[in-house]
Amino acid sequence: MNMKNFKAIIAGLVLSVSGFANAGLISDVTGNGSIANALDIDGSFSLGANVDIANSEITPWASISSGVESAARYDYYSFTAMAGMNGIFDIDYGRNSGGSFDPELVLFDLLGAVLAQNDDSATSNGASGSVHSYDSFLSHTFAVNGTYIIGVCQFSCGGQQGGMTGNLIPASGTYQLQVSIENHDIPEPSTIAIFALGIMGLVARKVKR
Repeated sequence: MNMKNFKAIIAGLVLSVSGFANAGLISDVTGNGSIANALDIDGSFSLGANVDIANSEITPWASISSGVESAARYDYYSFTAMAGMNGIFDIDYGRNSGGSFDPELVLFDLLGAVLAQNDDSATSNGASGSVHSYDSFLSHTFAVNGTYIIGVCQFSCGGQQGGMTGNLIPASGTYQLQVSIENHDIPEPSTIAIFALGIMGLVARKVKR
């Protein structure tokens, strides 16, 4: 194998490892405006330092970044949890940051029943990303195993059987939603990522020699 091809392979492996290192970070997509079409975040949980998430190195988390969209909307995200697990849902950078708006959070079960909701919250409830009391924060302990949905809307809004009602997130509205679920499964690194780490270790040893 010539050096040019070897470098290309190493570059690809580095990208694989980089992708795994960024697990937990999710960019919101359009089309998740109902419980039926909620964006599944189950495969995106991770562990690791994140200044915007409390206990990020011991509690599995997923961080969703929602940007400007073409129209006002509701956003729904789905995940699984087991009985007795505690979940924390924390809006960051919603008010007075980027596309400022006043967010609310609504938690549903898979059948659309409202389990909990929150409008405003003390900034002390979140980590460093909680910069305004209008940014919502919700903590909930799940009673049964199942799939659950967390929804984001704009004050004045709320939840009813089947989904959210009231004001939509404005098209210009941006936010980050931090979802932490204790003991949630974390996807294992792929075989290629493990192989990449090994290859890079060997290369590093050769360079040192």
